Amino acid sequence: MRERKFRLLINGKIVGCERHVIVGCPSRYEIQHSRVSGDSDAPWVGWNIRYNDKQDFTGFTDTDGVEIYEGDVVEVPSKRGGSLHGTVVWLEKGGAWVVHFCLIQTDDWYMPLCDAVPKGCRVVKEGE
Repeated sequence: MRERKFRLLINGKIVGCERHVIVGCPSRYEIQHSRVSGDSDAPWVGWNIRYNDKQDFTGFTDTDGVEIYEGDVVEVPSKRGGSLHGTVVWLEKGGAWVVHFCLIQTDDWYMPLCDAVPKGCRVVKEGE
């Protein structure tokens, strides 16, 4: 089972991180927090941090090694040159992390995040 990580927010501002890890035998979940905004190398502790929203870690990193979370805006190079910006969302219907592109002249479309990462996607704005 994978570790689950979240970014914690108050009114759109990142205030810390949370992770769920399996400890002990028999296995049980332990929730740990870090007060340093978005820093996965910060010390993890058992206390609670106040927050009103949290964003799930997707399990992917961008071309610069930055962790990609739900709600992040990513830039994906386009086949035609330039790049497209989209928001990382969980698509219930497909059961996968995708980049949602909202295009003016066409319908919205989705690209699986697992396809966007190898193309060189990069986080340009952390989710709000």
